[in-house]
Amino acid sequence: MRGVKMERATLNGANLNGADLSPLRSGGAAARVWRSGLTYTRFRNANLSGALLMEADLRGASFDDADLRGADLSGADVSDASFRGAAMEGCLLKGTDMSSANLN
Repeated sequence: MRGVKMERATLNGANLNGADLSPLRSGGAAARVWRSGLTYTRFRNANLSGALLMEADLRGASFDDADLRGADLSGADVSDASFRGAAMEGCLLKGTDMSSANLN
């Protein structure tokens, strides 16, 4: 699924565990991915600015070098996920499980 454009996409409850969604493009008209299974999904270099990823299961996901500015990850589980080099200004993380997440 490399280079997928997901402007205005709604994937509530979707199961994309282990998918390679790099470099996904959802900027501008943000994707809505609520309560979805995205464990070990790769979002390397993805543009997820403004994306709604609330309550998503993102354990072990890779957001390396991704643009998450203004994204909403409230209530998501990003334990063991990697955010190396990710732009996260304005990212909402209320109630997000970030245990063992790599933020370097």
